[in-house]
Amino acid sequence: MSTVPPMVYPGSPNVRSTDPIESHEAADRTDVAGSQQEVLRILQGAGRPLGDGEIYRTHILNPGPLDVVWSEARLRTARHELVEAGMVVDAGVGVTSAGRRCRVWAAVSA
Repeated sequence: MSTVPPMVYPGSPNVRSTDPIESHEAADRTDVAGSQQEVLRILQGAGRPLGDGEIYRTHILNPGPLDVVWSEARLRTARHELVEAGMVVDAGVGVTSAGRRCRVWAAVSA
């Protein structure tokens, strides 16, 4: 059985041609650059590395200048995209609010 690779357009989330229309519609409405900008804003302003949950909680408590609320999944994906772009790095291990170990992330200094 063969798999269909995702159709990738720069600045657009990945969607497979076999995904339902709702997935394509959601991808069309996603502001990839805006969510990445929000993750960078949070990490640069934090003063210390943050885990994905902390990035999301900070976003909810203090939405950025775009005044958009992104899902935790979108922010986690944006953080991953920034890691792949070399703008965010793995800064070690932290602890979640539930006391579990987690990866923490930091923005790369300019």
